[in-house]
Amino acid sequence: MAGPDSQKTDVDPFWNRVVFPDPVEAIGFSSPAVSVLFADALLVFDANTLLAPYQVSKQSADEIERIYRELAKHDRIFVPEQAAREFGKNRGLKLEVDPIV
Repeated sequence: MAGPDSQKTDVDPFWNRVVFPDPVEAIGFSSPAVSVLFADALLVFDANTLLAPYQVSKQSADEIERIYRELAKHDRIFVPEQAAREFGKNRGLKLEVDPIV
């Protein structure tokens, strides 16, 4: 309960009518096409993404490599330190169990 020394704020309880005059727009969302989003996206790879090429065919691995190289050329790949450590830890296991033939 507010005491006599508490300050009263003049907050309009209907402020959201000013911010969102059209309620349909408040819940509507139109995302750009994936191709538009991807054009400038920075891709953050986790360990599973880095290990995926060890579980696919040689042809698929070659295509993944081509894509990774293109992204890297444009500085669009980011690998967090922890992902790199987990990749290093598990890479040998992937080579041992599922070598690409």
